[in-house]
Amino acid sequence: MSSVSAGVLLRYFNAIQYSNSGKDKVLRLIQYTLRLLSRVLSKHSLAHLLEKFLNRVNNLESAISVSRNVFSFGNSLESLIGALDALAIADDSLRVWSVIAQSAKFVHLSADHLNLIQKIKVAHISDALSLWVNRLWILSSVLSIAKNLRRFSLLSGSVVPLFIFSETVRKRIMGDDSGYSTGIAFFHPKLPCPSKGSSQIQEARLNFYKDVLDLTCPLSNLGYIQSEIGALSGIVSSIIGLMQIIRKYN
Repeated sequence: MSSVSAGVLLRYFNAIQYSNSGKDKVLRLIQYTLRLLSRVLSKHSLAHLLEKFLNRVNNLESAISVSRNVFSFGNSLESLIGALDALAIADDSLRVWSVIAQSAKFVHLSADHLNLIQKIKVAHISDALSLWVNRLWILSSVLSIAKNLRRFSLLSGSVVPLFIFSETVRKRIMGDDSGYSTGIAFFHPKLPCPSKGSSQIQEARLNFYKDVLDLTCPLSNLGYIQSEIGALSGIVSSIIGLMQIIRKYN
């Protein structure tokens, strides 16, 4: 049993390291874990005793962030190609949302490339560049959420399963348990989906959750929400991304 488990883990590891996206997700997971650790410890009563350690954690997080930007330099072209490919989508609404979302992602990543050039001090472009990168990230995430909502709706016929947790909480608060067990069963990922293309539905669901989590990252960078929330969301989003890569090799 142990040898089989080791073999499975080895295959998963190979799938992740073979994929450039997988390597980025691992680095992203480490980066946001370090950020969460730094934010939590900096608010501890003994933070003054951990000053040197926190500086090292922050420096390592910054180095990983720059490394990820370097490794992903030029990836904006992938989004541009995605926008062009989206023109062939049959559904009018999904085609429009896909083209707009991919175009917004292209603009965001292009701005991020310029921000990298400024970070490594090759050229100074604008003091407000980092601010606009986060604003464009928010716009890109919102449009991607809208695109995935439409895609999920086309695949399953409804977007209700995406919000089953909020619906369940509402029913519990209001004292209405009708359909409570059915809702949980329908959401359970191990149960077969009644609609066709269950794997595509599951992928669309994960993409939606990942986009919502990613939205909190620029919001925390701009100070709209606590940085700890953004860091925790980045960790969960990275784990979902790794799960999606592993699923392709199952």
